Amino acid sequence: MAAILEGVRSLIEAGETLPDVHVVLTTCEEMHLLGAGALDTSFLPEGTPCYVLDADGDPGTIINQAPCHCTFTATFRGKSAHAGVEPERGVSALAMAAQAVCHMPLGRISAHTTSNVGVIECDGATNVVPGTCWLSGECRSTSLERARAERSAMDEAMRSAAAQAGGSVDIEWRTDYLPVSYASDHPLVEGVMRAALAAGLRPRLAASGGGADANILAGRGVSAITLATGMANYHSCDEYITVDNLNGCARLVEQLVLEARK
Repeated sequence: MAAILEGVRSLIEAGETLPDVHVVLTTCEEMHLLGAGALDTSFLPEGTPCYVLDADGDPGTIINQAPCHCTFTATFRGKSAHAGVEPERGVSALAMAAQAVCHMPLGRISAHTTSNVGVIECDGATNVVPGTCWLSGECRSTSLERARAERSAMDEAMRSAAAQAGGSVDIEWRTDYLPVSYASDHPLVEGVMRAALAAGLRPRLAASGGGADANILAGRGVSAITLATGMANYHSCDEYITVDNLNGCARLVEQLVLEARK
């Protein structure tokens, strides 16, 4: 945000003749891009380039490939019983969920495909065989076909684990956003490359395993692309950005605005 505002302000202070520019600050990005999903993009003229500053890597890095994102919530159902008096009468929903996780393809499946289980929880107490257990996770890929294959594999692991234990499972899948892919000679990419060079940065293309607002916007037909900011150790208490990279982002914003003037 600081780099975006500084880049725009510096151009105004320099008295440059500028095109109309919209600065859009979205919320709830970490909640499956809810803010971008709620944005009414009708105010954007068709073909308007949209730059999303939200990726790791030095400024000048262009994310020309970003994955789709599929999430699931599963409810395993077994049978509750007293864990100390009559555990034999119970069917552990937690054990089903654990068995499912053990048989899922998790982690890095290929260069641009990953899957993960992030939450598992039960009602009850330690002296009760859990009759219900909730599991949630995700899979991502720059290939929609590959993401669907991972989704099927995770789905099958959950259904098989429930059936083998004599329980049941309800699974709800959702596609949160679609993949983004731009060729190196796409006009949007070439424009960013020119702007990066003019800002004294080294342009390079990169694929990312993370989604950004550009995924949502591109899925609506907006010419949106994600650019790197130099953020490091993201999603941790040690996240930071160097002053040089912050300045680099501001210079890139300046040149992107000037590029739109051509």
